[in-house]
Amino acid sequence: MVTSNGAVGRDALTNELVYQRTIDPAIAYELYNEVVPKNETRINCNCNQNDVWFCRHNWEEVLAFHQESRLTFQVVPDTPKLVAAPAGGAGGTIRDGDFSGVVKFFYTCWDRPLLERLEAYLQERYKDELTVNISASYCVDIQAKGVDKTHGLRSIFAHMARKELGNEGDKEEAVRQKVEACMRQSIAFGDDLNDKSMLVNVGRGFVMANANPKLKQETAQAPFQNQLEVIGNNADDSVCRKIRELFDLSERA
Repeated sequence: MVTSNGAVGRDALTNELVYQRTIDPAIAYELYNEVVPKNETRINCNCNQNDVWFCRHNWEEVLAFHQESRLTFQVVPDTPKLVAAPAGGAGGTIRDGDFSGVVKFFYTCWDRPLLERLEAYLQERYKDELTVNISASYCVDIQAKGVDKTHGLRSIFAHMARKELGNEGDKEEAVRQKVEACMRQSIAFGDDLNDKSMLVNVGRGFVMANANPKLKQETAQAPFQNQLEVIGNNADDSVCRKIRELFDLSERA
């Protein structure tokens, strides 16, 4: 199971943490406290620290997007100065100035032009440290550099391969081959720019009809043209319909 845009992977059967990639604590502190002025109320600063969602402003309206998961947030308008996490022990949270364990950061904003300006600024300022993508019409997602959904899939497939292979001889080469085979045999669905890498690296990628126009444009150009299929709208259960078609499943299956 891959979460946080590829930053965290767990064994879905055992809940074992397979891998976790975190944002540098100093950068996470900057993102929360310095990039957006404290008096800017059009943009909300959010982060996922381990299993907790923290945010600067109490925007209850975003909870409408999390009704099924029942996720909720803790409001932290300001934090203490950055502190180092204790070595070898359980640290604090951003409430204490401890920004270790932040797997994902995201800004939410209902003003799309303002959000796009913020994304462009982040891309330029942190191009060597972070992966930055618009993930929804109101959201910019941020992970550690090199972390995306493709990274997550490859990490999970590598974990599965190592468990299967045990102590075989040239294990890492065998793992690599199995990972590539799994990627070729995978399908993926996406509707925004944080899905692009995954869509073009699996065996078959499907773009939703209601996807971000920029995603549709970029995946229709070389070298991806004719590689991805545009299917129906999210609201019409088009993912379920395509899965039934691909695996020849009946409506009752």
